[in-house]
Amino acid sequence: MTLNLDELVADFAVGIKSADARRPQAVNVRSKKPFQPGVGPHSEAETVELVMTELAALKPSTYAGKFALGVPYPEASRQKCDLCFGRPGSWELAVEVKMLRILGDNGKANDNILMHIFSPYPAHRSALTDCSKLASTRLAPRRGVLIYAWEVQSDQRDG
Repeated sequence: MTLNLDELVADFAVGIKSADARRPQAVNVRSKKPFQPGVGPHSEAETVELVMTELAALKPSTYAGKFALGVPYPEASRQKCDLCFGRPGSWELAVEVKMLRILGDNGKANDNILMHIFSPYPAHRSALTDCSKLASTRLAPRRGVLIYAWEVQSDQRDG
């Protein structure tokens, strides 16, 4: 299996649209109230799982049974790589995935999004620190960071 990174990015976009069209509904952990339907309110990990489930169904020869979520890094088993392709023990591609959520479910700006992407501090688990983890791992010979976002509809902006 040699997954082209351009193909993965294009497929991931298709997978987000496909998953969103199913209108999955996340629930607030504290209040137990449902959020608006769609992938937007789901956590990053939930969204990646929803997208990869869609891709395995849409393109089984490329994705079905050929990926794993939450794979431990060999250098630090408490840290997990979001998405690996290939087979356990001989992963071909390790991908850290980051969500760039501009607005929350309430329609208000997500004020900490830049920290989530650019923070140099490992405790923030940003895309930048993911680059450092990937650069120093032997998890897979090919590695990448995939940052995803989506267009906000005008009715979501109005809250």
